[in-house]
Amino acid sequence: FILSSNGCICNVGTYYNHTSFECSQCMTGCANCTNITSCNSCSYPYVLYEDFCIMPCLERRFLDKSTMTCYQCPNGCESCNSTSFCLACVLGFLQVNQRCALGCEEGEYYDNITKACYLCPYNCNSCLSSTVCSQCEEGYELVNNTCIPSCPQNYIKNINSTCISCQVKNCSICQEGGTCVKCLKNFQLVDGKCQNICGYDDCKGCLNSTFCTKCHLGYFTS
Repeated sequence: FILSSNGCICNVGTYYNHTSFECSQCMTGCANCTNITSCNSCSYPYVLYEDFCIMPCLERRFLDKSTMTCYQCPNGCESCNSTSFCLACVLGFLQVNQRCALGCEEGEYYDNITKACYLCPYNCNSCLSSTVCSQCEEGYELVNNTCIPSCPQNYIKNINSTCISCQVKNCSICQEGGTCVKCLKNFQLVDGKCQNICGYDDCKGCLNSTFCTKCHLGYFTS
């Protein structure tokens, strides 16, 4: 007992037992209680939980209230309230559908508002949002953040995005406006046109501009 102006009171961590008429010890970790089963405040580092004093869980762990046991949070989770619900993620992880992941799957993008991954637009391999594509699938090209079908070889797009044939004869790759940038084999680019390096259009292979070794179908060397 401790003598006070109000008489004798029990020490900190004890309570007056009306059965034994003496001060009895509170439960472990309890600083102030009315009986052995009901605590009002706890001693450090214990925390109060439903009239009980419990040790707080370590970092990145959570308390299972059904078993009063601390369990490890999922991988990448800074804090959680169950094995399937993350409240915050460690640095370098994204919170995706209540879990922590290093990032979205290929072909998906992350929405900071909903904290979820979504599929990129059709024919888009990678994107920043549902409307901004950064890389297209094979056979498509990126135009104004959107994937549109690519033109076949030796075709270009007109102002209506329609594929039209390159007008330069023997050109393998041409750019907008019909300008040739690469010629077919055995042809060389001269002033925007493709000229046969063999010197003859009917010659398919040669050693130089005057000696033909192979002709196109219907022609023969002489």
